[in-house]
Amino acid sequence: LQLMYKTDVINRENENDENNLKNKLFLKKVPANIWIEQYKLMKEYDGEYVYSGENYVMEFIVLSFLDTYHPNICPKLYKILYEPPNKEYIKDENVIFENIDDFVKYMDDIIEHNKRNSGKNNVDNNIHNHNNNMNYCFTNSDNKHDNNSNNKNCDNNCGYVVFISEYYGEDIFNFIIKRRENVFLKIRRKDKINILHSCLKLLARLHDAGLSHLDLTPDNILISKNMDLRLCDFAKSTPIYSNKLRHLKASENSYKFESYETSVAKSAYTPPECWEIYWRYNTLKIKEPIEYLKLITNQEERKQFYFDVACADKFMLGVLFIWIWTNGNLWGCSDPLQDDYFYNLMKSDMNFNNFPYTQNWPHGFKHIIKQLLHMKYRKDLNLNILSIHPWWYKKK
Repeated sequence: LQLMYKTDVINRENENDENNLKNKLFLKKVPANIWIEQYKLMKEYDGEYVYSGENYVMEFIVLSFLDTYHPNICPKLYKILYEPPNKEYIKDENVIFENIDDFVKYMDDIIEHNKRNSGKNNVDNNIHNHNNNMNYCFTNSDNKHDNNSNNKNCDNNCGYVVFISEYYGEDIFNFIIKRRENVFLKIRRKDKINILHSCLKLLARLHDAGLSHLDLTPDNILISKNMDLRLCDFAKSTPIYSNKLRHLKASENSYKFESYETSVAKSAYTPPECWEIYWRYNTLKIKEPIEYLKLITNQEERKQFYFDVACADKFMLGVLFIWIWTNGNLWGCSDPLQDDYFYNLMKSDMNFNNFPYTQNWPHGFKHIIKQLLHMKYRKDLNLNILSIHPWWYKKK
């Protein structure tokens, strides 16, 4: 469904100058009909619509919000644009929208015009049909944007919503793997500790901004040559707080945001409470949780299908710390029913001293990991306080 591109843009006045500075950009294109349908669902659920696929609307809104009010959490966002299916349908190529409703109406009008004039009516507006059909297309393009062959494979007759952002460094996964495989690039212990500390402070900043990430993996943290970090891929992001406890009617109180959607991150990073809910859905043969939960209005009964998103982020951060420290995961799935190692770890009350591979880890590191992984501690854990733990400042 989504197309992603990396491109270089140079100053047109000096395009033949070899020393001309290039701006590296990252572009993501999403079919406009999918984006519009998601936006309407977001409005219907007061911005709290979540599902197992990618929430492109939330991703674009989060990027815009962070770029404006909380810079340096994510790469700089330059533009959000609409690319119509055919240039003849552009009413005003320089139009600027005051709000998202106007943007959506503009796209809707062009899509309807296109359908009437092309004689085609094969536009599928049901996003649920696409949940298991995510198609990631990466292209290294030049400054001429010559991506025609790729576009043919992912074309639609609705056009695309496009966001253009800064192309920032590389993801931590590739950064560490490259250095693991090259003896001359090996990461020093103190550099690893600095990266861990930066990850912690970055997530703390995101939570302080009122947002969760819910896909915190090495692929979704970017690192520059100066070792500065940014978060990316906010397609599973949610608010941290809500005035509607578990999506029931609004009140004057503020609650921790809880989600019913268990498809977060990868198996090793998915918190055990999400797996518990997943198996509950499986046992009850619930395929559409959002529809099923409409029938339940008792909060205690609803509670068994919801998890705290901020708490889930903390668990993912703990798994990420282990991956960075050891260059890999200790378990393949954070579900005690599916993974023996994780089962034994939970049975030991997250005591890393009980396992040969981890017992010699630094005491402070083991304490921090346990704070992030163990539900008893992470539930009310303040990440800002954890960031001043003495271990971070010990002589490395």
